[in-house]
Formats: sequence, C-alpha cells, structure tokens
Amino acid sequence: MVEVHLPPLGDTVEEARITSWLKQVGDSVELDEPLLLVETDKVETEIPSPVAGVLTAQLVSDGDTVDIGTLVGTVASADEPATPAPEAPAARSSVDDPASVAAAPAPGRGTGALAPRDDRVRTPIVRRLLVEHRLDPATIAGSGHGGRITRQDVVLAATARASASPAAVAVTVMEPAAAPTPTTPTSFPDDPHWQPFSRIRKVTGQRMLLSATTIPQVTTVVRVDYENVYLTRRTHGPAYKERTGQSLTYLPFVALAVVNAIADFPLVNASVKGDGLLVHPAIHLGVAVDLDFQGLVVPVVRDAQDLRLEALASRVGDVARRARAKTLGSDDLSGSTFTITNPGGFGTFAGTPLVNPPEVAILCLEGIAEEPVVVHMSDGTPSIGIHHVGHLSLSWDHRALDGAYAAAFLAKIRSELEQRAWGSLL
Repeated sequence: MVEVHLPPLGDTVEEARITSWLKQVGDSVELDEPLLLVETDKVETEIPSPVAGVLTAQLVSDGDTVDIGTLVGTVASADEPATPAPEAPAARSSVDDPASVAAAPAPGRGTGALAPRDDRVRTPIVRRLLVEHRLDPATIAGSGHGGRITRQDVVLAATARASASPAAVAVTVMEPAAAPTPTTPTSFPDDPHWQPFSRIRKVTGQRMLLSATTIPQVTTVVRVDYENVYLTRRTHGPAYKERTGQSLTYLPFVALAVVNAIADFPLVNASVKGDGLLVHPAIHLGVAVDLDFQGLVVPVVRDAQDLRLEALASRVGDVARRARAKTLGSDDLSGSTFTITNPGGFGTFAGTPLVNPPEVAILCLEGIAEEPVVVHMSDGTPSIGIHHVGHLSLSWDHRALDGAYAAAFLAKIRSELEQRAWGSLL
C-alpha cells in the first residue's frame, strides 16, 4: 500500500483546501494521473498518484483544509492485491459520473459555456481553462499520461494562438505605463466594519513580520537613465511584439542587468543559513506579481543565468500570466534566490521593499518617466536633454552585506542598463 500525502506547495504554504477528489475508492489509476484537486491562497493544483494501481482510501473530504504533509489517501500498486475500503464514501457532485466529467464546472465557479466533450480532459482546472480561452480540446495534443491534456498544454495553446493572431492583445504585465485602476466605491459605510484577512493576506503578513523582525535591513537607491533601454524598446519593440505577442517592457532588461551584476557580486545571490551564507551557484529569479489587489505571489524563473533577453522576457511573462490565472504549480513558487518587485506601473518614486527570507536582497523597479538631464555634446559641452529616468531601490540584509558592496552592486546594474548594446541581444 502506498501512502499519498499532501506535498509541499510553495515555501510559504502551510495548508491547502481539498477542492474535489477526481478518483473514487476502487478506481484504477495510472502513474502520475491526478487523484484530487487542492487549492491554496496561491495556486490550484492536482495531486498525482505516486504509482499505478487502485485507489483504496480517501482520508480527507471535499472542503477540508489540511496541513502540508497530511496523509490524504492510499493507493494499492498494481503488483499487490487491492483491499477496498469497508464503506465507499458518499458520491461527490458530478465527478463520480464519468459521463458528466467534461460538462461539470469547477467547484465553486460558474463557467458559463462548457468545453466540448473529450475523454482526455479529466480535471476541472483544464476544463475551466479551455472554456476561458475558448479552445477546442480536439485541437490540442496532450502531453500527459495516455495523451491527457494538462493545464500547461492549454496555457501553451492559448499563448500560441495569441502570438499568431495579429489582433491579439499583448500581455503588458510589467509595463510601467499600464497600471490597473482600482474600483472606487460609490459610497462609504456609515459605521466602521471589520474585514477578516484573507488566507493570502495572513501568509503575506506572517512572512513580512518575519522579515521585519529578524533581518537588519537597509535600503539603497540609485537613479538610472533608461534612455538606452527606451530607444532599444522603441526600435525593436514592434518586431518583438509581432514575433511573440508580448510587449517588450523594462522588466526583462532590469532582470538581465541583475543577472549580469550578480556574476561580479555573488553574495547578493545567497541565503542566510545558521552563522553564515549559502551562496547559490544558480540564479533563480523571483518576480513579484500582483493579483488584482487581492494579494501578491512570487513565481520563480529558474536558472536565469542561462537565459538571453528574449527568453528571459518570455519566461517572466509566462509566470506572470499563470500567476493571475492561478495555474502555477508548487515548483513555480519555491526556491527563489533573488527577488525583483515592480510597483513602477503606479508611478512610484522610491520604496523600501522587505527582503524575502531567507534571501538577502530584493530589488524594486520604480516608475520611469521623462525628466531633464545633463547631456554632453560631441565637443564635451554640457547641455540639457529629455531622457527616461527612474530609480532602483535595493533592500538588503546587513548581516550578509555592507553598504559599499550593495552600492557597488547597484552601480553595476545601472552601468549595464545605461551602457549595454541591448539591440544586439534582440
């Protein structure tokens, strides 16, 4: 008998809600076939079977909230006799009826139209994504076991269709000029009212309290002339958008500058461990993504040191889209070694972000706008020009770094942004 436990679902996730069982006691399952669907404050994800065999027990019920590591069920492997549970659990909605799987909306969500029937669509997540993106499953090649269509298959198909369509709306997730506008209430309540914290607010609060009370933090700010990046975006942006379906924003330029600077200042890409630093050989870049003012998640772009500008831009856009669609997997939310946050779309001037423990630094990309600057003519005469200028704020752990090291790291990033021949990378 093989035990099925609720696996880790991110560095800060301690519990998850059981959305629905996708298999019932006595059902045959394949290796890695989804057994149940769970939801956290950050993601909705499938828990796969660790072996091929028969589901023999469900130890939690739909709607239960359980801790990470909890034993949720058991599976008898194909080479051992399966002992059915003494009493089958009560039927749970329409997922008990194989004929109705494709037509059942995801629990707690009204999907409106229904995805066309396809036996390769086996989970509410995939069914919902097909409906949201108006995709016919018959046009998608499934990469899962037995040709099963996974959520990643749907996301990739939606992205490919958007890229191929000249009328596609480009993703401007990190574009400073594209700040969302919050809904303004038409009236305020006459009396104060108490609003409980959501689960994501509780987790964020716990993490930030840990950061503020255990890390001696300092913030250093530099002013950056982005005119070099701006001209590159203006020259190469239209072709990049036509090629990829995405806008060429400032964020991937900053991200690549960070990666290049870490090569000279490796202590920034480290974690505090005991009485020392664990310096990481790979750069796993955390990118903070706002979820429509309902919370913040930090998906991870792994091995950023191996990516060129276009690949880095694509990966950042991909994790941001999947964060907002709540289709990130647990691996997408853990293991970052350096974090970038980007409130600049709201026109910020400078901020003091809190370090994401156990990391030792976080970079804040502030607003970028036209400003008068001193420029030098070909003969060295100073003059006044209009350039695109913004600030970068670096908060860092004083146990790991000193001011000179942090300032030199920021100066290297600024130099990369102002002087690199970016056009040669596109």
